Amino acid sequence: MMYPFAHSGRQLFALIWRVLNVNRGHSGGDIRASVQLVVFLLLAVALGGGILSLLRQPTLIDIEIQLPTATPLPEIKVFVNGAVLRPGVYRVDPEERLEDVLAMAGGLTQDADPSMVNTALRVSDEAHFYIPSLGEATPESTPTPSVININTATVEELQTLQGIGEQKAGDIVHYREENGLFSRVEDLLKVSGIGSKTLEDLRPLITVG
Repeated sequence: MMYPFAHSGRQLFALIWRVLNVNRGHSGGDIRASVQLVVFLLLAVALGGGILSLLRQPTLIDIEIQLPTATPLPEIKVFVNGAVLRPGVYRVDPEERLEDVLAMAGGLTQDADPSMVNTALRVSDEAHFYIPSLGEATPESTPTPSVININTATVEELQTLQGIGEQKAGDIVHYREENGLFSRVEDLLKVSGIGSKTLEDLRPLITVG
């Protein structure tokens, strides 16, 4: 393939040859002028060739590839008590089942009645699972999700909550009597002795009605 610049280059070299022949036998000044002209023409040829080479090079394009990231599942909280080694509130994944929660709670006690527990049950947020003991009379639906209404619960009922003893249960009832019903569960922070950590543990287990 013949490029236009290659044809022009041959013409340029022919012109240089003619310049040198024309000035043959002339004075030194004419020869120096001719040499300068030849050098200029050679530089022009080199520069033109470099530009043509750059124009012929392929252009690189940066392509950014973003891989999809997995969205983590939100954690839920469940409460388990009864015949387990470590009753309490546990954070679990939505896909986990009761057997996973029982493992977190240290497993069943020796007097637990496994026949009354559906360990394949999938857990849900704010669920309460009660594990009965041998010979204990329990509802057919055990374990079942349940919550306590802090606006109507008695001192005794409040004490069934994890981390709430007689003193705190009495403080909750006293605050309710002095200031009116709780409008939201976060109002428990206004009760003396209840901090944000206790509230987070209680959140799945309580309601304001």
